[in-house]
Amino acid sequence: RLTQIHNRFLSLRCASLSGAFQLWEEYNDIFFKYLNENPEMPLLNICYEDMLAQPLSIIDEIL
Repeated sequence: RLTQIHNRFLSLRCASLSGAFQLWEEYNDIFFKYLNENPEMPLLNICYEDMLAQPLSIIDEIL
């Protein structure tokens, strides 16, 4: 359930760390299910740690 506060939509589930993490897991499950059902969809997978270690090579990959 989303709540509108100051013209922004927020999930009250994010009020706790465990609730926010569970919501993130659910979003990821939905995304990977969609990706598995649509394998032709172009996807650029960027690892956060790689972006920190080698930002220029990741930017080249994006461009």
